[in-house]
Amino acid sequence: MRESEFALQPAFTAMSRSPWRDAEIVSSESAYVATLLASADQAIAAVRTGLEQRRYFRTYLDRLVQCVPTLRLV
Repeated sequence: MRESEFALQPAFTAMSRSPWRDAEIVSSESAYVATLLASADQAIAAVRTGLEQRRYFRTYLDRLVQCVPTLRLV
């Protein structure tokens, strides 16, 4: 789980540092979103291949979602 958190941390940090106050409209995918998706895909794929039973993978995903709000954004 920690590896997944570390993989996602840079994208969440970049998101928190975006100048949201200056954004008037949302028009396209930001660079941090692409980084977040690529990091998540890589981390999740590594875990998926290492688990034999589907229910364990679901548990991993549930725990990953729970820890996202606790990632340090600074």
